[in-house]
Amino acid sequence: MQLRNVAIIAHVDHGKTTLVDRLLQQSGTFRENQRVAERAMDSNDLERERGITILAKATSIVWKNIRINIVDTPGHADFGGEVERILNMVDGAIVLVDAAEGPLPQTKFVVSKALKVGLRPIVAINKVDRHDARPTVVSGEVFDLFAALDATEEQLDFPVLYGSAKEGWMAANVDGPKDSMAPLFDLILSHVAPPHVEDGPFRMLGTILEANPYLGRVVTGRITAGSVKPNQTIKVIDRNGTFIEQGRVSKVLSFRGLERRGIEEGNAGDMVNFLILGSEATMQRVFTTAGWVKVDADVKDTVLHGIIGSLSKESYLTMPMSQLYLFGRPQDYGWAHAEPISVVRSRNHLRIWKALFQVNGETLWVGAATHDIGFERDQRNNGITHKIDPDIDLERDYVEKTLASTGLVTEISHFLPDNPMKEATTATGGTFHSNGQVLILKLDESVPNP
Repeated sequence: MQLRNVAIIAHVDHGKTTLVDRLLQQSGTFRENQRVAERAMDSNDLERERGITILAKATSIVWKNIRINIVDTPGHADFGGEVERILNMVDGAIVLVDAAEGPLPQTKFVVSKALKVGLRPIVAINKVDRHDARPTVVSGEVFDLFAALDATEEQLDFPVLYGSAKEGWMAANVDGPKDSMAPLFDLILSHVAPPHVEDGPFRMLGTILEANPYLGRVVTGRITAGSVKPNQTIKVIDRNGTFIEQGRVSKVLSFRGLERRGIEEGNAGDMVNFLILGSEATMQRVFTTAGWVKVDADVKDTVLHGIIGSLSKESYLTMPMSQLYLFGRPQDYGWAHAEPISVVRSRNHLRIWKALFQVNGETLWVGAATHDIGFERDQRNNGITHKIDPDIDLERDYVEKTLASTGLVTEISHFLPDNPMKEATTATGGTFHSNGQVLILKLDESVPNP
């Protein structure tokens, strides 16, 4: 999956953390019924008490199948050192400025650091809903600030968006449209360069150090070369290359929304292989009619039930699936299907997510289908787990065959994305492979229920 790394910098109380809240919400990171505290990134008790950000924190969202890593930074001058360290982790920055107050002293400090490391910032004029807002004047003041800080011509040619994080919108014009944060998401993808990866073995610049009672020291940073896996031996050196200590990586974590998750849990969504256009009710109906069984990923008791009664097709089919993540959230539905013969070893299963947008007014469902072909050792916990057929194109074709047989599919087509994902790693260390084509099924909403 492609990446973008970006920091949000501004003077204190200009709306950075509120902006991150809206980006998380509109990217689908939170479920519709999930209760999330206001200023979700300010997790420290002192931060919540004072209403300011003290420690830099990272989060991750997915937009148009590109992962955006976002760092929320402090805006108070006393914590400026946090900002300086964070700017070495990112490839772009969003400079957030209050539409009434304009650029203030801390804005000058953080912008100077961003320009010094060569970042090309995006300027977002926030709080244009204030009665004393002067967005166009403030935009000119930001340009003057960049010029005074000896910005290059490329840095002076910065894009500007106007909006209100509180109201949940950004736009190229002050007057809107005032409907979403999509213009900011799209601008990040187009303006911020993908991370540059150097040749050579694993190297990472650590910028945030935390203590965890279970894992020990947790280092957040930027990998500049190579890759790292659990149990890998690494060495720590200082800026001059002097050896400090040697240790072993106990777990590799990656941000998924506000949570850290072990990468070995799988890269959900990397191998999306089918799309469905249709209402939720018709989507459920077509799977049920085709003989697929809905799987509840939260009912852990059925794992034991499924193993003990593995000769029963029904119990095997309804064994829970692990939660995988796309759009920053776990699957909305899981479905399983198997023929009566060899059901103990073979199961077709898929996960689907409701997309964050519609296509021609129709709901879009994004799916990832795989095929269990036996069992193998689980590298995550040394237990036993399902073995996945590496050729997931066969499972994509199986989905097409079973759903098309219902008479509830009106159109079937395939397309090859611009950047097709043709290989991905499974949770157990194996790989998927595909020709990259995605199946599209349009459902018939006119067929009445029997």
